[in-house]
Order: sequence, then structure tokens, then C-alpha cells
Amino acid sequence: MEGINVVMPVENEMARPDHFLGCPGILNVTMIFVALLYGVVGMMGYLRFGEDVQGNVVLNLPEEDILALVAKVLVILAVFFTYCLQMYAPMEIIWDSFRDRIAKKYHNIAEILVRTSFVTLTGKSIHFDTLRV
Repeated sequence: MEGINVVMPVENEMARPDHFLGCPGILNVTMIFVALLYGVVGMMGYLRFGEDVQGNVVLNLPEEDILALVAKVLVILAVFFTYCLQMYAPMEIIWDSFRDRIAKKYHNIAEILVRTSFVTLTGKSIHFDTLRV
């Protein structure tokens, strides 16, 4: 929820966009929740690993532990599935340039193919080496 690539499209797609901002708007509530969640996870990492905690707490997990491997895989899946969401705004712009060249009855399948292609091509450059899976 914190990226501008996500915030504006979410507001644009809402049935009642006036509920997005304000007090307590959806943006405020979700950002407070996200900040608290990050704070709790960071505090737990610091309490567990102390001064030796690394920038990504997953890097501190023992490599031979199966639960640590599961946690690393879940982080990879979270990045993988949220990357498509981060590409929402650029894909709207790209799709607008393709829309007029494709017959209206093929718009849905063509949009899915265009979005999948661009996410796959740009996502290929993401490196998960730092997670050491």
C-alpha cells in the first residue's frame, strides 16, 4: 500500500474514493497497520539477533533449518506476487498504447498477455541471491 504505483490506482478503482483519504481514511488506517507490522517484525528481529541483525532479518535465519527455508521461500513468493501489483500504473500506460490496435473482443486476453509479458520481462532482472535460497 505504500507505493504511489499502488495508492493512486487503488483510489481510482474504489466505488467511494472519498473514503480513501481523511480521518480515518483507508490510506491512514492501512499505513498505520503497515508501520506497526514493520515495527513489530523489526523489534522481534532485534530482540532475537541483537547487534548482529542484518538488514533483512531473513538473512539471520540458519540455512539448515527447514522452517527458515520456508520463510525465505515465502518472502520470495511475496515479492513475486506483489511485483505485479507494483507494475499496475506503468501497465495502464502501456496497455493504452496497445488497446486501439486490437479488436475489442480480444481485449481481455490481449491485456492479460501484455501484462504477463511485461511483468515477466522486467521481473527477470530481480535477483534473489541475497536470500541465499
